[in-house]
Parts: sequence; structure tokens; C-alpha cells
Amino acid sequence: KKWSHDEHHYFGHVLNHRVSDRGVSIVAGAAAFFSRATLLAAADAFRRMPMENGNLEEDGICRDAYTGTDEVVTAVCLKQYANVTAEPAIDSQGREEVALFDI
Repeated sequence: KKWSHDEHHYFGHVLNHRVSDRGVSIVAGAAAFFSRATLLAAADAFRRMPMENGNLEEDGICRDAYTGTDEVVTAVCLKQYANVTAEPAIDSQGREEVALFDI
């Protein structure tokens, strides 16, 4: 794709089931990929996120949360602080390049 590591890319197997309630698509955790620029943006977002109420479940806000849905927190923070959204990892023919299961 000739992407640069200095461009924002957050990609992998994209799931859209949280768009309706959280406003973001997420990359499934088994194979989430970040360009250098996006990794730096994520680190900045996590540094800036509120840390109080970390004992509460994820609620669609970029903040520390007691949760098993870290993918949602990551996607929300990337969108809020860097306007980065999940991209599917597909080839030039539209085939997914990341498979979570044997095909």
C-alpha cells in the first residue's frame, strides 16, 4: 500500500458492532496494527486520559476503565485525540489480509 510509518494507520480485522453505541469501529485484539505515528498518538491519548473512576466499566469516553473491552477504549481515544479510525487490512482485490481463524 506504500504507507508511511509517519502517517496514521490503525488497521486489522475491523468490527463494526460498537458504531451504534460508541461511535467507533474497532480492530479485533488478536491482530491490531498501528503505524509509528498512531502508536505515538495512542501513547499521548493514554497519558492524557482521566485516570479516576478506573474501577468503572468502559462507557465510550476516553478514560481509564475496568474492562475487557480495551479495543473500544483504544478506538475511542484514537478518534478523540488524533482523529484516527480503524481501517480494514484488505488487499487490492478486497480480500481480508488478516484472518483470526484458519480458512
